[in-house]
Amino acid sequence: MINKEQTMQQIKIRTFFWVLSLCLSFSSASFAQSFDFKVYNTSEGLADNDIIALTQDKNDYIWMATDEGLIRYDGIEYVVYTVADSLAHNYINCLHFDKKDRLWIGHKNGLITYREDDEFHKIAVEGSSQLISAIADDEHGNIWAIDQKRGLIRIDTKGVVTTFFDRKIYGRKNYTSFQCLSNNRFLIGTARQGLFVFQFDATYSSVEITKVPDIPHTWINTINKSNRSNNYWIGTRGKGFYEFIDQVDGVGAEHVSDHTLCQKFDIESESVTDIYEETEGHLLISTLGSGVVRLIYDPVVGQFNDSFKYSNNNGLSNNDVQDILCDREGNYWFGTKGGGVSLLVNQYFVFYNLDEIGFHYKASSVYKDGENLWVGLDRGMMLTDPLCFDIRYYDDQYGGIPNDEIVDYYKDENETLWMATAKSGLYFRTKNSETFRKKNYYNDKLALCINGITGVKDELFLATQRGLFIIDTQKGAIKNYEIKDGLSHNNINFVYVDSKTNIWVGPKDGGLCKINPVQNRIERHPLKDNRAVDVTDMTEDDDGNLWISTKGEGVMSYVDDVVTQQFTTADGLKKDFCYAIHSDIKNRLWVCHDGGLSRIDVANDALKNDKVKIYGHNEKLGSSFYQIRQDATGGLWFASDKGVVNYLPENDRPNTVAPILNVLTMHLDDEEIPVTKRLQLKYPYGKKHYKLSFDFRAISFKKPEDVSYQVRIDKAGDDNTTQKWSDLGNVNRKEIDYLGYGDYKIRIRAFNADGIETSLQKTISVSIDKPVYLSVWFIVLMVVLFVVCVYLIMKYRERLLIKQKQQLQNEVASQTVVLREQKAEIERKNRDITDSINYAKKIQSSILPAMDDLMNVFPNSFVYFKPRDIVSGDFYWFNHSKDYFIACCADCTGHGVPGAFMSMIGTTILNDIFRLPEIDSPAAMLERLDEEVKKLLQKNEGNESMDGMDISVLEVHIPTREIRVASAKRPVYMIINDEMSVYKGSRRSIGDNYEEQLSPFVNVEYSCNKGDTIYMFSDGYPDQFGGPYGKKFMKAGVENLIVEMQDKAGNEQLELVDNNFEQWRGDLEQIDDVLFMGIRL
Repeated sequence: MINKEQTMQQIKIRTFFWVLSLCLSFSSASFAQSFDFKVYNTSEGLADNDIIALTQDKNDYIWMATDEGLIRYDGIEYVVYTVADSLAHNYINCLHFDKKDRLWIGHKNGLITYREDDEFHKIAVEGSSQLISAIADDEHGNIWAIDQKRGLIRIDTKGVVTTFFDRKIYGRKNYTSFQCLSNNRFLIGTARQGLFVFQFDATYSSVEITKVPDIPHTWINTINKSNRSNNYWIGTRGKGFYEFIDQVDGVGAEHVSDHTLCQKFDIESESVTDIYEETEGHLLISTLGSGVVRLIYDPVVGQFNDSFKYSNNNGLSNNDVQDILCDREGNYWFGTKGGGVSLLVNQYFVFYNLDEIGFHYKASSVYKDGENLWVGLDRGMMLTDPLCFDIRYYDDQYGGIPNDEIVDYYKDENETLWMATAKSGLYFRTKNSETFRKKNYYNDKLALCINGITGVKDELFLATQRGLFIIDTQKGAIKNYEIKDGLSHNNINFVYVDSKTNIWVGPKDGGLCKINPVQNRIERHPLKDNRAVDVTDMTEDDDGNLWISTKGEGVMSYVDDVVTQQFTTADGLKKDFCYAIHSDIKNRLWVCHDGGLSRIDVANDALKNDKVKIYGHNEKLGSSFYQIRQDATGGLWFASDKGVVNYLPENDRPNTVAPILNVLTMHLDDEEIPVTKRLQLKYPYGKKHYKLSFDFRAISFKKPEDVSYQVRIDKAGDDNTTQKWSDLGNVNRKEIDYLGYGDYKIRIRAFNADGIETSLQKTISVSIDKPVYLSVWFIVLMVVLFVVCVYLIMKYRERLLIKQKQQLQNEVASQTVVLREQKAEIERKNRDITDSINYAKKIQSSILPAMDDLMNVFPNSFVYFKPRDIVSGDFYWFNHSKDYFIACCADCTGHGVPGAFMSMIGTTILNDIFRLPEIDSPAAMLERLDEEVKKLLQKNEGNESMDGMDISVLEVHIPTREIRVASAKRPVYMIINDEMSVYKGSRRSIGDNYEEQLSPFVNVEYSCNKGDTIYMFSDGYPDQFGGPYGKKFMKAGVENLIVEMQDKAGNEQLELVDNNFEQWRGDLEQIDDVLFMGIRL
């Protein structure tokens, strides 16, 4: 009993010292939250680091007031305006755009400048010599300014200046700020005297001044209109801020303070320089010394219920903030004193860096539990509030946990928080408990090495190096699944429960395993055949598809036990080694890598590479990431070796604000011209084209470097419906040097980084006059001149032709006499030649044998002889002795007179050969004929000619009807016993020197009967062109003709041969002499 009491007493003492140590050790510690600020200062090109005021014009330019001049910024370039540009003074205290988009500028020494149509104009105010504290305009368009020492200044729409400086009426005050409540009612802040309402009469001749009673005598820094009607925010120096309420029954103010908010800053005592109210009612409050405080407004209860601060600890360039601007895209600009401008663009990543608060540990795990954030380190863990950033550190001395790596958290239905360690097992903390206790479940070192934890209802699932453990927290039952139970490996990388309450685990290098504890069954899913896949984590998208991260295989979709999709570095993934995966509320997958993150938009229908976006050092996310967890609001928390990153999906929205496009400069032939919407140009005589160039810029401060541009040129009169835009990328300049005369519209449009097009395209109309030579009057003049010239030329040519005609007539008359004489001479010579040829025909006919010589021996025969000209180069010859009849069909070289000479030579030689007793065969006749022809024509080796003849010789032994045939290049057709036989003859012609040795003449013998017919013909018959297609008759045609007429009588065959030839020739000319012989035995 004593030991038990002593133990309890020790525990109480230990707990007391632990709490005391926490309070002492971490009362001033804060978690280093960091935001993605862009800082613009002199090192970035800014003219001055002291930014007094900020505003934005209708073209989206940001204007910055400094004590060194006025700065205009478009996201890429700065333009600085000073007294050299007609400013009244370089020191600028306030900026204001009126309803006419004129920029009003308040300076020192009572000086005012306004900018209209890109020019500055100075306004002199008599009696004003101090700082212009503020400028505003009323509903009538009057401009109101306030001199710090003297009072109100009015500039009406006509430029007339009226001052309200009479101290007897308005009192002695230092004026610091003001707002127009109406046209003649003003809310005016002073230095150390508080807030006043000035109520003028309709003529501004009298005024009623009322001190706002609820605001003490303090310095009023700023007055800002609230989103709520008739309410204004009043910022003070050292007294925080108030809400002013302008009511019908009077005015009042309420000091905004709430001690339940974060205690790291005291809102009630801050020196407030500016206040901006968001649409949702949240406030951004700039201060001197404490950065920017953000108060979170709860519209349900109507009050601010939370807060946090932007300062130089989390990315703000300087804690002395003088002005706040929320631009058209929703970006926040903070003008600081000495730190330039801090621009907050991306508000969806919040960074918590451990190194900056002295924790040189990596964050292994993270869990957001309501307002608490648990961060597991590689040694111990810490608990923090993400807004106020107070932290508590837990290790083996404080909190009951070991000095071990904390790998995972899980909170069950009883609000018990379970904590898994890398080597020390499982710990838990019940609701409202301050310390953790160890949960004993298995006495084994590998079982204490936990890789992941999750659960369902009363059951916990532990992924350990000794398989999966299922712990029933109510009944105390413990189940263990190992290799012996069916797992592919005991080292389990993760455990995951899907929407169907299936339990999935990832054994090391073993793919997936699905465990059914009720049936005590394990299903193995190797994922890929013949290859081990090391799965590190699993998640489920909105469509119920499972996605897994792997080591070396990237990310896979696993649906119905099949890998349906895979993303690797080839598809844009940052790395193929993935350590965790989680689906966010927008159905996008987040993947952890060593060196950054990948995001996969699985719902996007784009190509694979367009679905993947990577985050690395450029996005301040170049750390090694280990774990992803989602909180109750849908935010993701990433654990890394640098700390924790919070991703807010609701803030990560595409930039739907269309950029405003501005044309900066225009150049014509390299000379700058004023920017205009319409350009009228003369025709560029002496050069081919004008050279036009345009510089333009679309302003988008979220990602100004990713703004892209397109240009299209439409010509009047052309079909521009199919005209395509020319993509310039991020080049904001277009040069055009190819425009001919005509009317053009040069259209320019831009897109922000998310593809949102400018709402208003810029269109520049360019008209280039036609050249003079295309004008109507010039064309008419040229036509008249042309007609006159043509007329003169025609008259000149007419005279010339008359003269030439007379000369020709004379020449023709003289030539006619000559031609008549020549004609008579030609006719005479032609008659002589014709008479000679006719006489030659008589001679040739007398030489040819008489047809009776043939008909007497073979009466049923015929000879078809048709010279092409008067005389023929073809000839027939026959003779007979007592028992023999010899017939020849010859085709001499050429036709007409030359052929006739050859035929006469051939006939004469054949007559001589017939009388020679040694010539006893047709072949011998041909050999002797060849020899005689060569002698006669003197053919030798040095005197070769093409003269000769093709000839067929037929010898008939009359008593026996035995025949012998020899031929020189002519075929002989024989109908013997009603069958056709063809002897093609030798390839050697009579008088041919080339084939003498190769083709000797031979005799071919045939035994014939009475009625058999032998046909011989020259090449004039088969070579004749004619028929329906104008082709040659050919030897095939001759064969068909012979077959057709062989049974007919000789005279019928002769008629058939003649008719067939004439019909075939038709209207075509006869091309050669024709000889066709038929001898019927």
